[in-house]
Amino acid sequence: MPRRSSLKKQIVKRKKRAEMFPRLWGRICLIVSVFFKFSFLVGSIVGISMVFLSIHQYLITSPHIRLEHIIVSGIDDEDLKQELIDMGQLGSDICLLTINLRKMKVKMEKHPWVRSIKAEKQYPHTLVIQAVKEEPRALVVSDRLFYMNRFGDLFKEVGTSDDMDYPVVTTASQNGSSRQEQLKLAAHAMDLLEAETGLLSHDQLSEIHVDNDGCISLYSLNMPTVIRVNGDEFDDKKTELKKIMAHLERTGRIYSVKTIDLNYDDRAVVSFKNG
Repeated sequence: MPRRSSLKKQIVKRKKRAEMFPRLWGRICLIVSVFFKFSFLVGSIVGISMVFLSIHQYLITSPHIRLEHIIVSGIDDEDLKQELIDMGQLGSDICLLTINLRKMKVKMEKHPWVRSIKAEKQYPHTLVIQAVKEEPRALVVSDRLFYMNRFGDLFKEVGTSDDMDYPVVTTASQNGSSRQEQLKLAAHAMDLLEAETGLLSHDQLSEIHVDNDGCISLYSLNMPTVIRVNGDEFDDKKTELKKIMAHLERTGRIYSVKTIDLNYDDRAVVSFKNG
């Protein structure tokens, strides 16, 4: 009995060894197969990448898509056009394909006289730039003097050689969101006066002051009168103001008026100079 048991154990061991070899060989074959597949995949990716790099290198050095024409619209000033081209680093030897429009736009919009930029590539040789130029609407008095546009935004410090023939805006707040709201009220008031004629016209406006409560005071170039009105209500009360001023002109008393105060619900208060 012990001898038979020993023989059986030897037979089992031989069977296990015989079965182990095919499994091991199968694993080796699988590893080799995976290795070759992976190597083929990596080689293919590298090959495709090299092809694309070669194509890209050819394109950026090719004369067929060189930047040859730059069209800048929205600006008449040739010096300003050239400044924008210089800021965008748009040389004559640059490839149109390599121009990053987003980065170029950010650079150009840093120019104080430029509000916004739109750009488009027109292959094979043209770059079109549409610029919106800032237009001064008023001078804002702060610690320094700034130009304000029609939206109530400050965009450039006024230099000694800059044009100063604009209405002056002053605000009770000198910084922060309160000041910005006051500037927007002033800009809105100027919009409302733009279509007017006569003493109430935009051309006759000398100064606008905005208080913390939103009340605006309008000063005229040729009329020694202060017009006071809540900035948010100016649109509704402009018709009433025009009637009052027309009546004062007809009666010959317009130049004797000191103040026209529209900050009342159902009436306006007109005060005259003494004498």
